[in-house]
Amino acid sequence: ALNAAPMAYTLCAAAACGSVTVANNSGGILFDYSTTIDSATGVTPASPMDGQRIRIASPLTITSLTVTANTGSTLAATTPTVLPASTTAPQGYEFQYVASTTKWYKIR
Repeated sequence: ALNAAPMAYTLCAAAACGSVTVANNSGGILFDYSTTIDSATGVTPASPMDGQRIRIASPLTITSLTVTANTGSTLAATTPTVLPASTTAPQGYEFQYVASTTKWYKIR
């Protein structure tokens, strides 16, 4: 399935990025900072579309990554807690929403 929604770019003001909610019409979040990110939280969209995919990614290591579901939806599985950096492969996670179950499924 093609997901042409753009990703929101979040430049962290500090090594602790805080919590960023994926916009309803966004393809995800790209966290960035000048060095390793100590912590970041990605929150799924408040009003997702059936089949919507979102990505949470960073070119840097995120030591403590939290992914949480917005009100009215849940995560189908345990989410990753760290995002290691790599110079040879893109790093991140991808989730897909299924409206009939109101769940986000980790697909990558």
